[in-house]
Amino acid sequence: GGMEFEHLPDEVCLKILQFVPQDDLYVLMKVCRRWKWLCRDSALWLRVEINCTDPNWLDKLSRTASLHPKIRCLVLFGNNDIYHPPIQRACTTEVQRLLAHWTWSDFECLQSLKLHFCQREVVDLIPEIVKRCPLMSALACEGSRDFSICTHLAECTSVEGRRFTELSFAHSASLDDTS
Repeated sequence: GGMEFEHLPDEVCLKILQFVPQDDLYVLMKVCRRWKWLCRDSALWLRVEINCTDPNWLDKLSRTASLHPKIRCLVLFGNNDIYHPPIQRACTTEVQRLLAHWTWSDFECLQSLKLHFCQREVVDLIPEIVKRCPLMSALACEGSRDFSICTHLAECTSVEGRRFTELSFAHSASLDDTS
């Protein structure tokens, strides 16, 4: 007979859980107390990816931040088809609600923010996130099409004492030589 999961040491279980998608970790948290404790381990949540084409992406972002305050890298991704608009646009009023009511203190450990082919409503969060995350030193906004990234870049780099070690604006149609 083989060894069952519940008899494995925590370290081995955590190694196994690193291969489980984060959405599935939320399901596994409901199995029992031990699995809830294991699935909430900060090592599993250092990098978080959220699909912004999902209608509930803001709720997922809020829930993830409150449950896992040690997130180091946040990746928000949208429709990577640069020739067609996103299937599901973010609701502007929902984004405004998030900015107005969310403290963002849950992201105090955030060091890296990466947005891949996100719609404007998501990208407009960049300056607010950067202002509220004192450890952030890496920013990527790839695939922006319908706005000027220069405004966001100016706002982000004007935060006093902020030094970025990585900036990436690849595939940004609005970025030109003067930017």
